Amino acid sequence: MGWLFSFEGLDGVGKSTQVDLTRKWLEGQGLRVRVVREPGGTDLGEKIRDLLLYQGQHRDGRAEFLLFAAARAELVRSVIVPCLSAGGVVLADRYVDSSEAYQGAGLGVDLGLIHAVNRSLCQSAWPRGTLWFDGVQRTEGLAGDLIETRARSFFDRVRLGYQTLAEREPERVVRIDADQDREQVSAEVIGWLRLWMSR
Repeated sequence: MGWLFSFEGLDGVGKSTQVDLTRKWLEGQGLRVRVVREPGGTDLGEKIRDLLLYQGQHRDGRAEFLLFAAARAELVRSVIVPCLSAGGVVLADRYVDSSEAYQGAGLGVDLGLIHAVNRSLCQSAWPRGTLWFDGVQRTEGLAGDLIETRARSFFDRVRLGYQTLAEREPERVVRIDADQDREQVSAEVIGWLRLWMSR
């Protein structure tokens, strides 16, 4: 069985850059790596991504979560599990913890519902480690999508959601100071991956 690592945080903190740098480092170690993003990564997931991020108006938080969950279910079945079963490494640009932070803390969706659905969908495809990129350098509205146009108070709640996760599961969820130089952030990320992969 391979390893699954997730990269979390608000848009604009350099998360996706670190996914790419980490992929290159892992490939340099001779490992097979698959990068996925949420929502997306499959035909169904990309259609849901377009619906969630670029079409219509803000929707009920439960409906939003279940759309993300549908995309996640397809991604787990068709991409993540096969890669892990082959001994590869999956780097997820957002994954299960985004639901707790964005729809749970941000929109008030019941956390019991989120946990139950995520556990049912993902089962063994759970992150070995999760890197939460937290920084003040975030560019507001960088992605230009519907979620990123929400009020500042929403993103404050999302950040607190990530902080709660890190406090509740310190062995799995670690905070990375995203305001450091890119190379410093990358070194910290690789250090955590080395630790998790040695266990």
